[in-house]
Amino acid sequence: MLTELSRKRKRKQMTSGLRDPERRRVQHATAMCLLTRELAQVSDFADLLAIIIREVGKAAQADVALSMPHETQDGTLVPYFASTWPLGEKEQRVASWVFRRGRSAGRGTDMLPFAEGVHLPLIAGERTVGVLSLRARASAAIIDSQQDLMEGFVRQIALAIDRQSLRDAEQRQKWSNSPSAPRRHFERELGPH
Repeated sequence: MLTELSRKRKRKQMTSGLRDPERRRVQHATAMCLLTRELAQVSDFADLLAIIIREVGKAAQADVALSMPHETQDGTLVPYFASTWPLGEKEQRVASWVFRRGRSAGRGTDMLPFAEGVHLPLIAGERTVGVLSLRARASAAIIDSQQDLMEGFVRQIALAIDRQSLRDAEQRQKWSNSPSAPRRHFERELGPH
């Protein structure tokens, strides 16, 4: 009887070990599909950034900070105000390092491992468009099993940010080339005559 229970327990441990990686793959694929679907439906930059923070936080079970380059100051990184992780000065320096070099750094990496979280560059083509920073809600670092998922997320997010930036630039260009643009601006600000 005892031997039979031992065998059953051992078999359960073995099969649960086999099921966990499969379950993790399904969870990762589902999270990637959800993120991709959400990013495809975005209409403006603020929505895009909010979706990124929400979906990454949910999938990674982490607090998230998203830092973007300042529009007028080349190379200055600005944390997005709606991030769920307000970066301290040290973490902002790590994020800036990541942005300048285009390499991951922070907890769980070989570069700047003293950091509280992990900082991932958002690279679209040849340029870094921002930095995604994650701080695990549990005491452990973002675990290795999530590394592939986060790498996939980072690629999708970088492309979505780049695409939305291009759309916004195109809209600004159309607006500035329109002969009625100044009139529409004043009507919006002051109301119609």
